[in-house]
Amino acid sequence: MITKHTFWSLCKKYNKIEVPIIQRDYAQGRETQEVERIRNKFINEFLIDSILNNKNIELDFVYGSVLTF
Repeated sequence: MITKHTFWSLCKKYNKIEVPIIQRDYAQGRETQEVERIRNKFINEFLIDSILNNKNIELDFVYGSVLTF
């Protein structure tokens, strides 16, 4: 089942968000100049622009799960 969530709704609902191992390389594992350029572009052109202009961003697939106790 595919469910769409916003980043803010996840932050409000859960105390902790952990990036799954499958996506960590993309988020923090690689340190080449090309990856740094891609990260900076993503942050500056997509995230900051979406926040300042109240625009939605479609991130396609973000893998994860919700654990309830």
